[in-house]
Amino acid sequence: MVPLNDFMESLEASELVVTGRFHAVCLCILTGTPFLAITSNSHKVEGMLEDAGLSHRIVHPADIRGVLANPPAWTAEDAASAEAFVQKARRGQKAMFNKIAKLIKESNRAQ
Repeated sequence: MVPLNDFMESLEASELVVTGRFHAVCLCILTGTPFLAITSNSHKVEGMLEDAGLSHRIVHPADIRGVLANPPAWTAEDAASAEAFVQKARRGQKAMFNKIAKLIKESNRAQ
């Protein structure tokens, strides 16, 4: 089994990750790793990439060979979109946990 730090370092050093898995795309966005996301039977990846401004990184399975023959570059705009999405997610996460903490405090006071 590969230690997590080794895996993350390998991912960050990758020139391109091709995946059809949601969590792999999440890790690529988090690390700023260039990726192509292959569509699957779920629309989670497509929805997230639409929100992140990275939907042009989606590839349909029938097109993968042609795309890999000349893969699109990971642009400065792609990197900026990924970073902005990570920051937005972190702000949303913090707001969600603050709201939960507030609800717990209010519930405890009401008891």
